[in-house]
Amino acid sequence: MNERFIPKRLISIQGSKAHLIDRQECLGSRPAYAALSYCWGKREVSDLQLTTKIASLRQGRFSIDPQLLTPIMRDAISMARTLNIPYLWLDSLCILQDNDSDWEEQCVEVANVYNGALVTFCAASSTFCLEGFLQQRGARIRMPFQSARRPTISRCYDIQFK
Repeated sequence: MNERFIPKRLISIQGSKAHLIDRQECLGSRPAYAALSYCWGKREVSDLQLTTKIASLRQGRFSIDPQLLTPIMRDAISMARTLNIPYLWLDSLCILQDNDSDWEEQCVEVANVYNGALVTFCAASSTFCLEGFLQQRGARIRMPFQSARRPTISRCYDIQFK
């Protein structure tokens, strides 16, 4: 892991207004951030999600309208805030979607983005970008777990059927 890597852009989710920040704003400290990996889905659906473009970048640095966030974005923000992680990386918002050079530059860094995140949320239960990942779908079975190596570690996990 590159201990000095900072994504080109992050979303600050501290306070009531989410907004984009540039890596230059983080000089001197490596920000703690979460990342989201999710399926955008078919183009006709993915075109409906909020994205950062050249024309919207300036506004995004001031504020990201919470009404425009998709359920998957809201779920990622909620999880990061619950874990007290102040920043979030979402490809649709942190990469300029209509700028080929920005897109190509950042695609090379994606492995570093996920590797440098404190946690990466993998929204495997969502099949497209307009679907959240925190809501319950289908029947679940609660499975208890106790570590054989460290018996003091025990939890319950939910297995969900689709």
